[in-house]
Amino acid sequence: MDQWGWVAVRAYAPVAFMLLAAMVADAVLSDWQASPALAGLLSVVRWARLLMVVTALVLLVIPTCRLLQWRRGAGTDCPHCGGGAWP
Repeated sequence: MDQWGWVAVRAYAPVAFMLLAAMVADAVLSDWQASPALAGLLSVVRWARLLMVVTALVLLVIPTCRLLQWRRGAGTDCPHCGGGAWP
């Protein structure tokens, strides 16, 4: 994998993590419906899945905008490698 591939991995890894967390939360919360002891918490925790998906969308939009600006030359250069020009 070249440098630009690693930039994409680092930019979009939090998105993948949040979507994976939302899927795990969905699987866990679907089992909570059967438990009468946890049924009261279900109404509060139900919004956690939506919050995770919205957070993933925000984490998708921000790096995408920054990478598009970087490609146009309007964004900041990488502080580690000094690269700023898109290949």
